[in-house]
Amino acid sequence: MAEIALGTAQFGLTYGIANQLGKIDLVTGREIFALAKQHGIRRLDTAISYGDAETVLGNIGCSSWDVVTKLPPVPKGIVDISTWVKAEVTMSLARLKTPSLYALLLHQPSDLLGTHSKNLMQSLLDLKAQGVVAKLGVSIYSADELDQLVALPVVEVVQAPMNIFDRGLERSGWLTKLDYGKVEIHTRSTFLQGLLVMSPAERPNWLTKWAPIFREWDMWVADTGMSRIEACLAHVRSYQEVDRIIIGVDSTAQIQEILDAMETPPLRAPESLTSDDGELINPTRWGAK
Repeated sequence: MAEIALGTAQFGLTYGIANQLGKIDLVTGREIFALAKQHGIRRLDTAISYGDAETVLGNIGCSSWDVVTKLPPVPKGIVDISTWVKAEVTMSLARLKTPSLYALLLHQPSDLLGTHSKNLMQSLLDLKAQGVVAKLGVSIYSADELDQLVALPVVEVVQAPMNIFDRGLERSGWLTKLDYGKVEIHTRSTFLQGLLVMSPAERPNWLTKWAPIFREWDMWVADTGMSRIEACLAHVRSYQEVDRIIIGVDSTAQIQEILDAMETPPLRAPESLTSDDGELINPTRWGAK
């Protein structure tokens, strides 16, 4: 059964469409960590690009956690990839105040296919050989990205979106293939950045275009007797291939709600709630509204 990993974008940024509290302060962050550890959560997901999240996590204390962070895209003009990778990871470890990482992922996997691909892969493999990272991998937005990536030796972990609307990882067949290949699967966007847990009155006006699927979502949740959070988690937990479910929270109340919802039995949502519309399921495209 999948384990919860604590997402930390909110520790460095005002993140999520339903975020009403802004960036998490240090006191709240410590309280969230304490409650998470009390309930056996020992895994963190962060990124160099999440504002000052790594610094905040280091100040709270995360050396006893399994930490996953992500390299930013390779900057234009970089010639010495090895030096750049080493410097980025060294600074990341210093901010996190930890000697090593559970996993290092690429925030822009296409870098593995570009002009620096060979040197980039070797630099990543060197970090693993040195014991700086235990595993390597990629963070993707679409399962299509895996077609050219999955055979590479640095893809041991794949982080991808998965929720009731977005089932691309499953429908593409990659969920099964990754599991068969012993690739660790981490899912994010369980609540579609909070969109799926909003009530009809809270939803932004630009969602009117997708009123039918939201109407069906509302009806199905009501029929199950579950809360929206319970239903979202029950759906993702119904996939036995998933190893970790990354959940971001803004408060101790939210993490307690997540922990309580994890007691709900897994339940797969109807196929009719699936959407392939990138303008709905890909938050990076919401800004175009």
